[in-house]
Amino acid sequence: MDMVLGPLLTLVVASDAKKKTLKFDMAVIIACQIAAYLYGMHSIAVSRPVYVAFDVLRFEVVQADSVVRDESKAILPQFERNPWFKFHWAAVRPFQDAKEQNNRTFYELQTGISPTMQAHLYQSIEQAWPAMNARKHHLDELKKYNSPEVVQQILHQYPQTDSYLPLKAPVQDMAVLLDSRQRKIIKIVDLRPF
Repeated sequence: MDMVLGPLLTLVVASDAKKKTLKFDMAVIIACQIAAYLYGMHSIAVSRPVYVAFDVLRFEVVQADSVVRDESKAILPQFERNPWFKFHWAAVRPFQDAKEQNNRTFYELQTGISPTMQAHLYQSIEQAWPAMNARKHHLDELKKYNSPEVVQQILHQYPQTDSYLPLKAPVQDMAVLLDSRQRKIIKIVDLRPF
C-alpha cells in the first residue's frame, strides 16, 4: 500500500508543476511516507519471534509483544530481555503440583496469557529433554499430514533426525526435528505436524 500510495500522490500533486504550494505538498507526502515506514518497522519489531518455547506437548512461537515479565517474580538472566536478531529456545518449567497446574490454567483462561508467554516460567531448553523425549512423535506420523515424497526429501537432508515435536506458530504450524539420542534440536521445517 505504502509503495503505491506515495508515488500516486506525488503524480497527482506534481501534475501541476506551476502550483505555488508544490513544495509544501511534496513535504506533506514525504512526511506521510516516513510515518508509514516507521509504523511498518515498529509493527515488525513488536511482532518478531523472540522465543520458541516448549511446554508439555509442543513448541510455541512467542512474539516480542506477547512476552509477559512480572517484576515480582524471579526471571533467569537470559530471559530478562527479548533477543533482537535471532529467536532463543526456551522451555516452560513443569508445574510442581496440581495446585500450580490449576493456577496456570485459570490464569490462562482469565487473561489469555499462556505459560509460554510468561518469562518467569522459562528455563533452559536442556532441562526439558526428559519431557521432550516422552512426548516426541515418530517421523512416520509426518507422512499422514504431508506428502510422503516431500517428507522424504526434507528428512534426507537431516539424516540424524529420529523424531519430531509439533510447533504452534501464528500463521502456519510446523515441525521441529529432533535428534533425541544426542539431545539436539535439528531444525524447524515446513511440514504439518498434525
